[in-house]
Amino acid sequence: MQTLNSDVKWVNCRYCGKTNQAHQVVCHACGRLLMRAKQNQEAQVIDPTSDRYKTQEFFSDHSILNLRVNETGKVYELYPQKSRVELLIGRLTNNSKPDLDLGEQGGDKRGVSRVHLSVRYDFIQHTVHVSDLSSANGSFINGQRIYPNEIRILRDGDELKLGKMALNVSFSHPK
Repeated sequence: MQTLNSDVKWVNCRYCGKTNQAHQVVCHACGRLLMRAKQNQEAQVIDPTSDRYKTQEFFSDHSILNLRVNETGKVYELYPQKSRVELLIGRLTNNSKPDLDLGEQGGDKRGVSRVHLSVRYDFIQHTVHVSDLSSANGSFINGQRIYPNEIRILRDGDELKLGKMALNVSFSHPK
């Protein structure tokens, strides 16, 4: 660790070597984690019968995934728990038929690939998982890159970016 002035501490990214502020979690240059995960941390298991269902990642068998296109305000409702296979987000073309077509919202001009992102419901953990499908312009959650085929949990309140198209994520939990 190096110090450039007395108030700010700096670290070099172990992947690309760029200098970052020590309190940062992700390298500003390459997007990789700056700190190693603690060895004693375990994955969380969400028990749907406990009060933990109120967390941002909880998504029930009856919840609705709302994706709002920032630029136009258009809201899409998805029900990933009603499908045993992944839902595909992209642009409709002669060769691709995604479950959610963002072409009508200017997806082609904003860098949305024909088959850009998959959305899958985890019936055990009661969470929604997303995975970038090797898209040309990438996918991001809250500014953090999702690497191709990496599985990430989508949470209520996240910003999902496909290329340059930003989507606000919200979960509805009707009774």
